[in-house]
Amino acid sequence: MPGAAGATLAGARRRPRAGRAAAAGPAPGQEEDGDDQPDRALTVLTTALLAVASAVVPVVNLEVTLLGVSAASRAPGWVLALTAAVGQVAGKTLYYLVGAGVIARVPGLRRARRAARPPSARRTRWSLRLAAVQ
Repeated sequence: MPGAAGATLAGARRRPRAGRAAAAGPAPGQEEDGDDQPDRALTVLTTALLAVASAVVPVVNLEVTLLGVSAASRAPGWVLALTAAVGQVAGKTLYYLVGAGVIARVPGLRRARRAARPPSARRTRWSLRLAAVQ
């Protein structure tokens, strides 16, 4: 019956009445045993690896995953954001070093170099035209 003394709305919490003890349990944001450090460390490590994967593979979307992880995890948001930023920079640095030739590329991903051929007639004509302009 709506409006009755004991009725509550769906999802609303009732306050304990005077004289009754509050419901036993952990406060919001705290676990019962208080040992959630391994979970936080695993969350941070997973976020770092996912950030590197997101930097290297464009299909992996870090931003959406980071929103979900920060909502579901007990790790502080600033730690997750910092970890994601460091992971992204590490992945992009990897791309840069491969492009600069510091790190060898995976064999087979690049076309084999062709033997040097003499320039075509068209290229020779353009080279002569450019030389005349300069």
